[in-house]
Amino acid sequence: MKTYTAGQCFNKWALALMLMLHVPLLLAGVSSESLSPMPWPMQAGESVSDLSRLFYPKNKHMQQHFIADTIRLNHDEQPDLNSTAVFEQEHQILIPSIRQLSKKSMRKSAKVNAAKVQTDTPQAGKPQTNNTAE
Repeated sequence: MKTYTAGQCFNKWALALMLMLHVPLLLAGVSSESLSPMPWPMQAGESVSDLSRLFYPKNKHMQQHFIADTIRLNHDEQPDLNSTAVFEQEHQILIPSIRQLSKKSMRKSAKVNAAKVQTDTPQAGKPQTNNTAE
């Protein structure tokens, strides 16, 4: 029979306790709370476009999604809101959750990859040419 030291027993119990606490979270997946809009304090002199560039500095596509979703979320409170409207004083707006936007990003990359595969595949009946100089 294998014997364990007190430290080993404690480690096993601690690991089992952590696992029991985290299993419900793992099984729950993404909660609806993480997909809901978040309040965001806009500072004086900022625009929704500025904010989109802060969140997605190198991704124009995601900036456009962020702007469109932000304007849609705030339409009831601020019907005249647009991407370049500069706030004159601090104001709280709703912004889309990053998880919700990331789903759009994954869908777009799947479409781009599918389109790339179609354009890279030689079409039937068309001869392939080799443009190397001899």
